[in-house]
Amino acid sequence: MALPTLFFAFLLILTGVGGYLLGHPEAGATHVSYTALIPAWIGLALGILGAIALNEKARKHAMHVAAMVGLLAILGDGFQLIKTIGNTQTAADVRSLKLMSMSLTLIWCTLFMWLCVKSFIKARRNRTLGK
Repeated sequence: MALPTLFFAFLLILTGVGGYLLGHPEAGATHVSYTALIPAWIGLALGILGAIALNEKARKHAMHVAAMVGLLAILGDGFQLIKTIGNTQTAADVRSLKLMSMSLTLIWCTLFMWLCVKSFIKARRNRTLGK
């Protein structure tokens, strides 16, 4: 599960850096908000944990922490996405890049969590069967 973690880390870093580089500053601002990099920070954390998980002895603990990071990302991003959609008055108020970045982060983290749960169930079954 270490390699899929590194893959999702790459996707999240790409989402965060892409959102930051493609974003346009707010009126009167001189830079894009650093919150556009949140997916990249999540990806960095997953990347570090995925690299740690390459070590057989540390794999179990690293993957449990990675799953926790994924779950917290789903909860935080999902809440912010709902809040952003709920606060818009018209479709013109919605910043499409912001919504796309938030949605991609939610999709990547949800897929990652699904794979983690599948992997944990498989590991538990193998341990129970003595494999």
